[in-house]
Amino acid sequence: MPWQQLVADVAGEYYLDDQGKPVPYYRTIIISVPRQNGKTTLLLAFEVDRCLSFGRAQRVIYSAQTGRDAQEKLLEDQYPLLHASGFKLAMLEPVRKNGGEAIRFKNGSRISIVASDEAAGHGKTIGLGVIDEAFKDVDNRREQSLTPAMRTVRDSQLIVASTMGTDASIYLNGRIDAGRAASTEDRDDSRLCYFEWSAPEDADISDPAVWAACTPALGYTIELGSVRAEYENNLATPGEFKRFALNQRTASDERVIPLGAWTAVCDVDVEPEPEIFALDCNPERSRGSIAVADGSGRLELLDSERGIGWMVPRAIQLRDKWGSNRLVVDPAGPAGALIPELRAANLEVIEVSGQEFTKACGLFYDAVTDGECQIRTDPRLDAACAAAAKRPSGDAWAWTRKSSSVDISPIVTVTLAYWVSQQIRPASSYWSASDL
Repeated sequence: MPWQQLVADVAGEYYLDDQGKPVPYYRTIIISVPRQNGKTTLLLAFEVDRCLSFGRAQRVIYSAQTGRDAQEKLLEDQYPLLHASGFKLAMLEPVRKNGGEAIRFKNGSRISIVASDEAAGHGKTIGLGVIDEAFKDVDNRREQSLTPAMRTVRDSQLIVASTMGTDASIYLNGRIDAGRAASTEDRDDSRLCYFEWSAPEDADISDPAVWAACTPALGYTIELGSVRAEYENNLATPGEFKRFALNQRTASDERVIPLGAWTAVCDVDVEPEPEIFALDCNPERSRGSIAVADGSGRLELLDSERGIGWMVPRAIQLRDKWGSNRLVVDPAGPAGALIPELRAANLEVIEVSGQEFTKACGLFYDAVTDGECQIRTDPRLDAACAAAAKRPSGDAWAWTRKSSSVDISPIVTVTLAYWVSQQIRPASSYWSASDL
C-alpha cells in the first residue's frame, strides 16, 4: 500500500560510509498507525530485508507486549506469510522451542523474540530491534533490553510501532511526543524518523472524511462500511473507537486515580521533610522502592531499583543521613521478609496490618483527589499510578500487586508513608501496629 511504501522509502534511506558501504541514515523509526492497517506486514518486510539484504548474517529481535505475544506473532502470523511466499527457498525450519523461538534463514540470519524484561536482549549484537504494540508499555524496559546490543552495530536500527495508547502508555507517549517535536524542528541532522496517521484531537469522530484522512489502508484492505460499523458499535464507549480507529491518545478507563487529579498534586519542586520512610517490593522480589513523607502531606519516591539487596543498606543510609529512624513496611507483603534484618539494624519498623493498609489506600486516594497532598514528580511513580490495580477489601479496596500490569511498589510506598505521616507522634514515642 502507498503508506507502507512511503515508510519503507524514507526509513530505508542510507548514506555511503568512508568505505563506500551503505549505512541506514535513521537509527530510530517510530510508526503510529490505526489498527489493522498493515503494520504487521510492513514490520515483517523490514525484518526480512535486514536478514537477506545486508551482505552478512543478521540478528533481528522482535518483541511484543509479552514473550507469549511475541511468540504467537512470530510463529502464527509472520512465519506463515513467509512460508507461503518465494522467501521459503531462503529459509530453514523455524525453532519452536519455548523461549528460543526463531525464524531462520540459510545465510545464518534469524528473527528471534525476547521476553519483556530489562536484560532480555543483552549479549549478542542486534542489527534490527522491533518494539511492536508499544502502547502496552509503562516503562522503557523493552528498549533497554535491545539498545545495549545495538550500540556497536554501525548499521543497526530500532523500530517502535504501535497504535496510540492511553495516558497509562508511559513509554509510547514519550516516544510519540519526541517524534512530534522532532518533526517540527528546523534541522536536517536528526537520526529519528517519525510517521503518524491520526485524527486531530478536535476532529468530528462521526465524519467519514475524518476516518478517511487517518486510515491509510482505506480502499485497500479496509472498507468505509467497516469503519462505520465500528463507529456505531462503539457509540457507548467512543474512547476505544478514537484509539484503535482514529489513532488518538485517550484517557485510561482503568486508572484508579484519575489523571487530572494526579497531575494536579505532582510538582518537581516538592521537597518533603525526612520524617517517615516506607519500603516495598514487587511479588517477585525483583524490584523495590523507598519513599518519604512528612506531616504536611508532602511525598517523594526516593528510590526504585532492580533487586532488593540494596534496600536494607539504603534504609540504614537514610537513617544515618537524616536522623529519622521510622520505616513503614507491610508485613503481609513481599517486603515483610526484610523486617528482621531491618530491626537488627536498629531501625524502628512500623508494621501496617491488612486492615490498616486498606484504610491507607482510601486515605491516600482521598488526599490526591481532594488535592490535600503534594507529590514530587517522578516518571517511575507516574507509571506505577497509571497501571496500579485495586482489589476489593470488604466494602473498601486496596492496591493489588499481583493484578497490576507493572511493579507498583512506588505507589505502595508513598501510600504507606502518607498513612503514617498523617498520624505522626513525638519522635520519642514507640510505634507499633496498635498505635495506628
